[in-house]
Order: sequence, then structure tokens, then C-alpha cells
Amino acid sequence: MAKYEKPMVIANDELAEGVFAASGCYVVTVEKKQTNGEGRQDLRFTVRASHDANHTCSEQYLTINFTKPVEYRSSNGTIVSPADGSASSTLVIKFNYWNNPSDNIGMGDVIVFGDEDTDYTSASMTDNGKE
Repeated sequence: MAKYEKPMVIANDELAEGVFAASGCYVVTVEKKQTNGEGRQDLRFTVRASHDANHTCSEQYLTINFTKPVEYRSSNGTIVSPADGSASSTLVIKFNYWNNPSDNIGMGDVIVFGDEDTDYTSASMTDNGKE
């Protein structure tokens, strides 16, 4: 098991609303794609990851943090926490993507219900739920 390194969040004005966070063997980027304006009730965040390791993996856990509590609606994965569907400022989502040591992974959109001014603050990913 790799030694855990606390993620570092870097703001970069050259990225399109992106937050870059690195932890373990993944680099995760998140982009806010849609607000809940114009009658919509959801917020949409596109998640991408790159796997930089010397192993393969078929199970990933995405932890994404928001500025305000949100309710999970959908993604290409399965919600792990909060399991009861309650509003939370932290979501953990399990994905089953087979990745090779240096894959770029399009995790798709994470769709949540929340206030229009809700944004994400950080995101990280681990193999098999561990660092």
C-alpha cells in the first residue's frame, strides 16, 4: 500500500473552473458544467482522472467535496456515502473502471441537487477505497 499524502489544492486561473488535486496514484480534475438555473434543479460536474502508477485497478472511489450540502442524483458510479441519500457536503462514489498503469479516465458527470451558488472545493480518488 502506498503511503498516504494529503491532497494539495491548487487554484489555476488558466483552467476552465478547474480544481486540481493529487493524492496517491490519481490526478483528478473537476469542472462545473451546468448550474441549476433556467428551471433545472440540478448541478452537473464533469470528473476526469489520470492513473499514474505501476499497477492496474478495477475499482475506484471518488471523494468530492462541495461548498454546501448537496443531494446526490446520478453518475457513472454508485453512491457509497451518504448511503441514505441525505444532503452532505462530501460525497463518496464507487466506480468500476478497469484502468492500466497510465490511463486517462473520463469518469463522466456527477449530478447533484443543491443551491445555485454551490461549487466543489476538492476531489480525490483512490484504488479499492484505500490510499
